[in-house]
Amino acid sequence: MVLIPCSGDTMNISSSMQLFVDPLYNVAIPLLFPGSDQYNVVTWSNHSKLLIGYYEGPKEDRWYICTTHYSYTYQTLAWIIGKGKPENPTCQKVSVHRKLV
Repeated sequence: MVLIPCSGDTMNISSSMQLFVDPLYNVAIPLLFPGSDQYNVVTWSNHSKLLIGYYEGPKEDRWYICTTHYSYTYQTLAWIIGKGKPENPTCQKVSVHRKLV
C-alpha cells in the first residue's frame, strides 16, 4: 500500500510488487505497480522486516543490494531466488525494515 498526501489528507492507493528475474543470475528485481493484478506475497515480520513467502507457510528474508541491469546498469534492492548464495558477485546482504512515521 502506498500513502499519497492529497490536499492535506492522505489517500491509500493499493500497489503490488512483482519480481523480475535477471536471466544471467538468481537475482530478481522488485518493481512496484499501482493496482493488484500481478504480485508477489510480501509481509512484515514481528520485528518490522520485509519478508516474502506464501500466505500460509515459511516467510523468507533474502534481500540484497546488487548491481543489476534493467534498461540500464544501477545498484538496486534485489531478491535472491532459492536458498543458495547470490550468483551475482556484486550482491551484499541487507534487511529491509519498516519505519512508521
